[in-house]
Amino acid sequence: MHYLWNTFETTQKIKITNPGRYWVALINGSCNTVDTVYIKPLQGSGVVLNREATFCMNEEIRTISIKVNPGTKIQWSTGSTSASIYVIKEGNYWVKTEMNNCGAQIDTIKVKLKVCECEMMIPNSFTPNEDNRNDYFFPIAQCDYSYYMMTITDRWGNTVFTTNNIAGRWDGRFKGNLCPEDIYIFKIESTEKGSDKKLIRNGHISLFR
Repeated sequence: MHYLWNTFETTQKIKITNPGRYWVALINGSCNTVDTVYIKPLQGSGVVLNREATFCMNEEIRTISIKVNPGTKIQWSTGSTSASIYVIKEGNYWVKTEMNNCGAQIDTIKVKLKVCECEMMIPNSFTPNEDNRNDYFFPIAQCDYSYYMMTITDRWGNTVFTTNNIAGRWDGRFKGNLCPEDIYIFKIESTEKGSDKKLIRNGHISLFR
């Protein structure tokens, strides 16, 4: 049995480096036959959607993702095995994808955080002791908002203060009574004028006297 490929090779097997149409003639004495095969490229195990991502520091949802074929194993530098991960800080994140037919591949995504135009400065403590220094808790906003709501709760989830006024301040009291020294939780919802995107900021406040 003899073989003749359209690449002029005469071995039983050949190495394919490019997609396309390949044919081979099988010659056995006075008998011969020709067969054809079409080679198509197979997508790798995973495709990174963006190799560089920039998020606002006040943006609540900061995710990076990879698109994979069914049956692909995923492992991120964070230890996650899902197709998307939430990023907390700047830096390079790598993701390893592995598929039986295509082997393993590693890609890197660079994440940057930036201070956006409408960043909101929020303190993490205040001292409502009526000495006229740091007696109120309030955020410092740099933009105008079409919607604003600030809610403060204690560690048990009880609401101790709420306002929809961007100039609203908490004086450390609930129903006129001083709240005890403790850690409280704030939730600030806001929508900038001219935008329909609501941002939600959550955090902790330490109340000292």
